[in-house]
Amino acid sequence: DDLHIFLTEEVLGEVVGWSKTDLDRELGGVFIGDLHSHKGMPWLQIAGYIRARKYENTAASFKFTHDSFSAISREKEQRFNDRPIVGWHHTHPGYGIFLSGTDMFSHRSFFNLPWMFAMVVDPRAGTLGFFQWKKSQVVPCGFFFVR
Repeated sequence: DDLHIFLTEEVLGEVVGWSKTDLDRELGGVFIGDLHSHKGMPWLQIAGYIRARKYENTAASFKFTHDSFSAISREKEQRFNDRPIVGWHHTHPGYGIFLSGTDMFSHRSFFNLPWMFAMVVDPRAGTLGFFQWKKSQVVPCGFFFVR
């Protein structure tokens, strides 16, 4: 009953590449995609990624700002038309794969629809993980890699 997330090699490469551009401070952005349903089970097809700009970050935190979401909204309209934001990404350089209290605040505040997910990348360790809503909790989940 996990949310099925389908992510292409191209989009994954873009996100991992962006994640590696700063190994000292957290980075982030959002995923744009399409929500589908098969036999009553939702699944996501990721269409692209938008890097956050004008955000607040430190070595151990990443926060979207009003300016971040304004810039994301403009870029989304130009590149992806009416497709929705379906999830978000941020890095934990050297800290591992988990959602901190600040991350959970962001997820609950801005990515709180049942089909929205979070992706965390540790660019130092070369690891990543996905998290989804499940029974009002945020839990780890997998994804499908599409070539």
